Amino acid sequence: MKPLTLLIITAVVLGVGVWFARPNTAEPTTAALQSGSENSFLVAEEHAYDFGTIRMANGKVSREFRFTNAGTVPAALTQLFTSCMCTEATLVMIGREYGPFGMPGHGFGPRLDAVLEPGATAVVRVTFDPPGATAVVRVTFDPNAHGPAGVGPIQRVASLENDSSEPLEFVITGQVTP
Repeated sequence: MKPLTLLIITAVVLGVGVWFARPNTAEPTTAALQSGSENSFLVAEEHAYDFGTIRMANGKVSREFRFTNAGTVPAALTQLFTSCMCTEATLVMIGREYGPFGMPGHGFGPRLDAVLEPGATAVVRVTFDPPGATAVVRVTFDPNAHGPAGVGPIQRVASLENDSSEPLEFVITGQVTP
């Protein structure tokens, strides 16, 4: 086989792999879980938070996003992931923490195996590490993760998926400074 043909085939295979491995970036306002003829609906109190200025010298920043299963059947929460390696997300539900979860393809990405009962609330905690029955999603950003070149505006997403509908997404933004 000619080297050019091999190169083209490799590029196409890699392109298709990247296309199918990317996270869904749709921005839904609710996520619905189909279960027989009944629905459960994950409804977030807020979907986005702007940290304003994030100083690298101050380290990681976090935000908790609260959501509720407003439906009549349990919601199976299957996966939680972030859009960048500098960001992690943790699910806090009924006194238990799941995670932290990060960007797909960067280390071990365990499947989330949790169920949110009807009427119960949970929290997703998102943590950003700058470059250089009650539940929460905690998102953390590390401004130092990208080093000195990581200054400027950021936008990161944490996606919470269930077994049959669009993900619930939480967006954090800010301006990273040294």
